[in-house]
Amino acid sequence: MLRRLYAGYTNTVLHVTGFLAPAKVMVPGGKSVAGVSPARQPNAMPAHAKPTPAPETAGIQLPPGMQSPPVPRPPLWDRGGSDGDRLRQRLSGPGSRWRPGAFDVRTFKSKQEGTLGRFRQCARAGTWSRLHQDHFDWWMWPIEDGSQARYNVLSQADVDALKADVEWRAGYLEANRLCAAAWGWDLEAADRIQSPMRGQGWTSWDVRIAKMVRSLWLFEEVEAFNSLQKFAVSLVWNEKRGKSFRYGGICLDEILAMRLPRR
Repeated sequence: MLRRLYAGYTNTVLHVTGFLAPAKVMVPGGKSVAGVSPARQPNAMPAHAKPTPAPETAGIQLPPGMQSPPVPRPPLWDRGGSDGDRLRQRLSGPGSRWRPGAFDVRTFKSKQEGTLGRFRQCARAGTWSRLHQDHFDWWMWPIEDGSQARYNVLSQADVDALKADVEWRAGYLEANRLCAAAWGWDLEAADRIQSPMRGQGWTSWDVRIAKMVRSLWLFEEVEAFNSLQKFAVSLVWNEKRGKSFRYGGICLDEILAMRLPRR
Protein backbone atom coordinates (compact mmCIF):
# COMPACT_ATOMS: atom_id res chain seq x y z
CA MET A 1 0.00 0.00 0.00
CA LEU A 2 2.83 2.38 0.88
CA ARG A 3 4.46 1.81 -2.48
CA ARG A 4 1.21 2.57 -4.30
CA LEU A 5 0.82 5.74 -2.21
CA TYR A 6 4.01 7.24 -3.52
CA ALA A 7 4.27 5.59 -6.90
CA GLY A 8 4.17 8.96 -8.63
CA TYR A 9 7.09 10.27 -6.62
CA THR A 10 9.06 7.13 -7.36
CA ASN A 11 8.53 7.33 -11.11
CA THR A 12 9.48 10.99 -11.16
CA VAL A 13 12.75 10.52 -9.29
CA LEU A 14 13.69 7.57 -11.43
CA HIS A 15 13.00 9.61 -14.51
CA VAL A 16 14.99 12.59 -13.28
CA THR A 17 17.89 10.74 -11.70
CA GLY A 18 -3.26 2.27 28.14
CA PHE A 19 -5.90 5.11 28.56
CA LEU A 20 -6.39 7.23 31.64
CA ALA A 21 -9.24 9.55 32.54
CA PRO A 22 -10.23 11.93 29.71
CA ALA A 23 -8.70 15.38 29.94
CA LYS A 24 -8.88 18.66 28.08
CA VAL A 25 -5.85 19.35 25.94
CA MET A 26 -4.82 22.13 23.62
CA VAL A 27 -4.00 21.40 20.02
CA PRO A 28 -2.39 23.75 17.50
CA GLY A 29 -4.91 26.43 16.66
CA GLY A 30 -5.80 27.08 20.28
CA LYS A 31 -8.80 24.73 20.47
CA SER A 32 -9.48 22.70 23.61
CA VAL A 33 -10.56 19.16 22.86
CA ALA A 34 -11.48 16.14 24.93
CA GLY A 35 -8.75 13.54 24.98
CA VAL A 36 -6.73 11.31 27.21
CA SER A 37 -4.04 12.13 29.72
CA PRO A 38 -0.58 12.36 28.21
CA ALA A 39 1.23 9.09 27.63
CA ARG A 40 4.13 8.23 25.39
CA GLN A 41 3.48 5.86 22.54
CA PRO A 42 5.82 2.86 22.18
CA ASN A 43 7.95 4.25 19.35
CA ALA A 44 8.41 7.69 20.91
CA MET A 45 11.56 8.76 22.72
CA PRO A 46 11.84 7.83 26.43
CA ALA A 47 10.10 10.25 28.79
CA HIS A 48 13.42 11.33 30.31
CA ALA A 49 14.96 12.16 26.93
CA LYS A 50 14.56 15.70 25.66
CA PRO A 51 14.59 16.18 21.88
CA THR A 52 17.58 17.93 20.41
CA PRO A 53 16.35 21.37 19.28
CA ALA A 54 16.12 21.71 15.52
CA PRO A 55 18.37 24.39 14.02
CA GLU A 56 16.82 27.36 12.28
CA THR A 57 15.83 26.44 8.73
CA ALA A 58 17.75 29.34 7.21
CA GLY A 59 20.99 27.51 7.94
CA ILE A 60 20.21 23.84 8.48
CA GLN A 61 22.83 21.76 10.26
CA LEU A 62 22.72 18.02 9.73
CA PRO A 63 24.04 15.29 12.05
CA PRO A 64 27.68 14.28 11.57
CA GLY A 65 28.11 11.78 8.76
CA MET A 66 24.83 12.61 7.05
CA GLN A 67 25.22 13.50 3.40
CA SER A 68 24.14 16.89 2.13
CA PRO A 69 20.58 16.81 0.76
CA PRO A 70 20.10 16.79 -3.02
CA VAL A 71 19.11 19.91 -4.91
CA PRO A 72 15.27 20.09 -4.86
CA ARG A 73 13.50 19.21 -8.09
CA PRO A 74 12.01 22.36 -9.64
CA PRO A 75 8.22 22.52 -9.97
CA LEU A 76 6.99 20.53 -12.97
CA TRP A 77 6.17 23.65 -14.94
CA ASP A 78 9.71 24.97 -14.50
CA ARG A 79 11.48 21.81 -15.64
CA GLY A 80 13.10 21.93 -19.02
CA GLY A 81 14.81 19.43 -21.27
CA SER A 82 13.99 15.78 -21.85
CA ASP A 83 13.35 15.01 -18.18
CA GLY A 84 10.53 17.53 -17.98
CA ASP A 85 9.16 16.38 -21.33
CA ARG A 86 9.07 12.73 -20.24
CA LEU A 87 7.25 13.59 -17.01
CA ARG A 88 4.69 15.74 -18.77
CA GLN A 89 4.13 12.95 -21.28
CA ARG A 90 3.53 10.42 -18.50
CA LEU A 91 1.04 12.75 -16.81
CA SER A 92 -0.84 13.30 -20.07
CA GLY A 93 -2.11 9.70 -20.24
CA PRO A 94 -5.69 8.47 -19.57
CA GLY A 95 -7.19 10.01 -16.44
CA SER A 96 -4.64 12.80 -16.30
CA ARG A 97 -5.46 16.50 -16.04
CA TRP A 98 -2.72 17.52 -18.43
CA ARG A 99 -5.18 19.27 -20.72
CA PRO A 100 -6.69 22.76 -20.81
CA GLY A 101 -9.79 23.48 -18.76
CA ALA A 102 -9.73 20.29 -16.69
CA PHE A 103 -8.79 21.83 -13.34
CA ASP A 104 -11.71 22.07 -10.89
CA VAL A 105 -11.23 23.54 -7.41
CA ARG A 106 -14.57 22.05 -6.34
CA THR A 107 -13.16 18.53 -6.63
CA PHE A 108 -10.36 19.36 -4.22
CA LYS A 109 -12.72 21.11 -1.80
CA SER A 110 -15.11 18.17 -1.72
CA LYS A 111 -12.39 15.64 -0.97
CA GLN A 112 -10.74 17.95 1.56
CA GLU A 113 -14.00 18.50 3.45
CA GLY A 114 -14.55 14.78 4.06
CA THR A 115 -10.98 14.09 5.13
CA LEU A 116 -10.70 17.19 7.30
CA GLY A 117 -13.88 16.13 9.10
CA ARG A 118 -12.16 12.87 10.08
CA PHE A 119 -9.08 14.80 11.21
CA ARG A 120 -11.24 16.95 13.50
CA GLN A 121 -12.98 13.90 14.90
CA CYS A 122 -9.62 12.35 15.81
CA ALA A 123 -8.59 15.60 17.53
CA ARG A 124 -11.82 15.83 19.53
CA ALA A 125 -11.66 12.18 20.61
CA GLY A 126 -7.94 12.21 21.25
CA THR A 127 -7.48 9.25 18.90
CA TRP A 128 -4.45 10.79 17.23
CA SER A 129 -2.92 7.54 16.02
CA ARG A 130 -5.95 6.92 13.80
CA LEU A 131 -5.36 10.08 11.82
CA HIS A 132 -2.36 8.67 10.00
CA GLN A 133 -3.97 5.30 9.23
CA ASP A 134 -5.86 6.57 6.18
CA HIS A 135 -4.57 7.45 2.71
CA PHE A 136 -5.41 10.99 1.64
CA ASP A 137 -2.18 12.68 0.63
CA TRP A 138 -3.11 13.14 -3.03
CA TRP A 139 -5.90 15.69 -2.45
CA MET A 140 -4.91 17.04 0.97
CA TRP A 141 -1.37 18.04 -0.07
CA PRO A 142 -1.33 18.40 -3.85
CA ILE A 143 1.99 18.05 -5.65
CA GLU A 144 2.79 17.77 -9.34
CA ASP A 145 3.46 14.06 -9.73
CA GLY A 146 1.29 12.05 -7.34
CA SER A 147 0.05 8.63 -8.41
CA GLN A 148 -3.58 9.88 -8.63
CA ALA A 149 -3.14 12.31 -11.49
CA ARG A 150 -6.51 14.02 -11.15
CA TYR A 151 -5.30 15.61 -7.92
CA ASN A 152 -1.99 16.88 -9.26
CA VAL A 153 -1.21 20.56 -9.69
CA LEU A 154 0.38 20.90 -13.09
CA SER A 155 0.97 24.63 -13.41
CA GLN A 156 1.39 27.76 -11.35
CA ALA A 157 -2.16 28.62 -12.42
CA ASP A 158 -3.43 25.47 -10.66
CA VAL A 159 -1.63 26.49 -7.47
CA ASP A 160 -2.94 30.04 -7.69
CA ALA A 161 -6.51 28.85 -8.27
CA LEU A 162 -6.50 26.75 -5.10
CA LYS A 163 -4.82 29.43 -2.99
CA ALA A 164 -7.31 32.01 -4.19
CA ASP A 165 -10.18 29.96 -2.71
CA VAL A 166 -10.41 31.17 0.90
CA GLU A 167 -12.22 28.07 2.17
CA TRP A 168 -9.82 25.64 0.51
CA ARG A 169 -6.74 27.45 1.84
CA ALA A 170 -8.14 27.59 5.40
CA GLY A 171 -8.82 23.84 5.26
CA TYR A 172 -5.39 23.19 3.81
CA LEU A 173 -3.61 24.99 6.65
CA GLU A 174 -5.85 23.41 9.30
CA ALA A 175 -5.13 19.95 7.90
CA ASN A 176 -1.41 20.64 8.12
CA ARG A 177 -1.79 21.73 11.77
CA LEU A 178 -3.76 18.64 12.75
CA CYS A 179 -1.55 16.21 10.87
CA ALA A 180 1.54 17.72 12.49
CA ALA A 181 -0.16 17.57 15.90
CA ALA A 182 -0.73 13.85 15.41
CA TRP A 183 3.05 13.58 15.07
CA GLY A 184 3.57 15.60 18.27
CA TRP A 185 4.50 18.87 16.52
CA ASP A 186 2.84 22.25 17.11
CA LEU A 187 2.91 23.80 13.67
CA GLU A 188 2.05 27.29 14.86
CA ALA A 189 4.63 27.34 17.67
CA ALA A 190 7.17 25.54 15.46
CA ASP A 191 8.10 23.25 18.34
CA ARG A 192 7.39 19.89 19.90
CA ILE A 193 4.14 19.53 21.84
CA GLN A 194 5.48 19.51 25.38
CA SER A 195 2.97 17.03 26.86
CA PRO A 196 1.91 14.79 23.97
CA MET A 197 -1.14 12.61 24.37
CA ARG A 198 -1.19 8.91 23.74
CA GLY A 199 -0.86 8.39 20.00
CA GLN A 200 0.88 11.69 19.30
CA GLY A 201 4.29 10.83 17.92
CA TRP A 202 6.33 10.16 14.83
CA THR A 203 4.99 7.26 12.74
CA SER A 204 8.05 6.81 10.50
CA TRP A 205 5.98 7.84 7.48
CA ASP A 206 8.75 9.50 5.49
CA VAL A 207 6.66 9.60 2.32
CA ARG A 208 3.90 11.63 3.94
CA ILE A 209 6.08 14.32 5.44
CA ALA A 210 7.97 14.57 2.15
CA LYS A 211 4.71 15.23 0.30
CA MET A 212 3.56 17.74 2.91
CA VAL A 213 6.78 19.73 2.82
CA ARG A 214 6.89 19.76 -0.98
CA SER A 215 3.25 20.82 -1.20
CA LEU A 216 3.78 23.68 1.26
CA TRP A 217 6.82 24.68 -0.78
CA LEU A 218 4.85 24.66 -4.04
CA PHE A 219 2.04 26.67 -2.44
CA GLU A 220 4.57 29.04 -0.85
CA GLU A 221 3.00 28.90 2.62
CA VAL A 222 6.06 30.30 4.32
CA GLU A 223 5.22 29.94 8.02
CA ALA A 224 3.78 26.41 7.76
CA PHE A 225 6.61 25.34 5.45
CA ASN A 226 9.35 26.65 7.74
CA SER A 227 7.75 24.99 10.76
CA LEU A 228 7.28 21.57 9.15
CA GLN A 229 10.77 21.64 7.68
CA LYS A 230 12.09 22.44 11.16
CA PHE A 231 10.24 19.33 12.41
CA ALA A 232 11.89 17.28 9.67
CA VAL A 233 15.30 18.50 10.82
CA SER A 234 14.41 17.67 14.43
CA LEU A 235 13.42 14.16 13.34
CA VAL A 236 16.77 13.66 11.63
CA TRP A 237 18.58 14.63 14.83
CA ASN A 238 16.36 12.56 17.12
CA GLU A 239 13.99 9.76 16.06
CA LYS A 240 15.80 9.04 12.80
CA ARG A 241 19.25 9.16 14.44
CA GLY A 242 20.96 10.79 11.50
CA LYS A 243 19.34 8.66 8.80
CA SER A 244 17.81 10.07 5.63
CA PHE A 245 14.15 10.28 4.73
CA ARG A 246 13.60 7.47 2.26
CA TYR A 247 11.05 5.67 0.13
CA GLY A 248 12.59 2.29 -0.58
CA GLY A 249 15.90 3.06 -2.24
CA ILE A 250 14.98 6.66 -3.02
CA CYS A 251 16.29 9.49 -0.88
CA LEU A 252 13.69 12.14 0.00
CA ASP A 253 16.11 14.55 1.64
CA GLU A 254 15.36 17.28 -0.90
CA ILE A 255 12.82 18.50 1.69
CA LEU A 256 15.76 19.61 3.83
CA ALA A 257 17.21 21.74 1.04
CA MET A 258 14.05 23.57 -0.05
CA ARG A 259 13.82 27.29 0.61
CA LEU A 260 11.21 29.98 0.21
CA PRO A 261 10.81 32.11 -1.75
CA ARG A 262 11.30 29.62 -4.56
CA ARG A 263 10.88 32.08 -7.46
